[in-house]
Amino acid sequence: MSSLVSRLWHRRPLWWSLNVGVLIVITLASLLSPGNLPVSTGGHDKLWHATAYFIAALLWRPLLRRPLSLVVVWIALVAYGALMEVLQGIGGVRSFEWLDMLANGSGVTAGTLVLALLWQRVLPPR
Repeated sequence: MSSLVSRLWHRRPLWWSLNVGVLIVITLASLLSPGNLPVSTGGHDKLWHATAYFIAALLWRPLLRRPLSLVVVWIALVAYGALMEVLQGIGGVRSFEWLDMLANGSGVTAGTLVLALLWQRVLPPR
C-alpha cells in the first residue's frame, strides 16, 4: 500500500466523519421532499437507494478489525434503511415503499459481500 493510502487508511477520525457524513446525506435524501433535493433520481430511484447503501457499507471497512464485524454493520445498515422507510411513511412528505427497503438491503448486502470477499486481499485490517 502506498504511503499516502496507508496514512489515510489509518486515520480513524477521517473514516468516522465519512461514515457519519454519508448517513446524514442518506437521511436528508430520504426525508426531504424530492423537490428539495439538489439532484433528480432520473427514474432510477432504486438504483440510487442500492448505491447509497452499498457505499455506506464499504466505508465501514477501515474501522473494522474482524470479519465478524461485517455482520454487525450489515444488521445496523439494514435496520437503518428500514427506519428511513418507516419515517418516510410517518412523515407525510414521502411514502413508505417495500421496494425501496429491498433496494437499501440489496446495497448493504452487496457492499458487505464485497468486503467479505476482499477482507485480506485489499486494504488489510490495521
